[in-house]
Amino acid sequence: MAYHSLLRLGQRSTARRPGWVLLVCYREPPTAMIEALKSNEIADKVGGRFKLTVLIQRRLVELLDGSRPLVDRAGRSDLEVVIDEIMQDKITLEFVEPVTADELPPAPTRSREALL
Repeated sequence: MAYHSLLRLGQRSTARRPGWVLLVCYREPPTAMIEALKSNEIADKVGGRFKLTVLIQRRLVELLDGSRPLVDRAGRSDLEVVIDEIMQDKITLEFVEPVTADELPPAPTRSREALL
């Protein structure tokens, strides 16, 4: 798969556009980890696409902050590492039930003099 971009150079010129050079770059085909995102298997594993997106985003932030990967990196990108961690059930997403107002301890009371 190729993509094109124009690069502006100082005084150089090409036959087509003076001062512009056309760059053609070739991308490698997507790996199996990225292909896993296209199937519903990984989304069903974590409970849906929204939960999958949240899990990927949170784990990417952890990796960028210096956390160690749970699988071998082997020259792969952070996204590929996260996908592999999910596919191997190394990470999951847990939702904690919110605490209701009835379950909270009472707020400490302050005397009027302490506030003044």
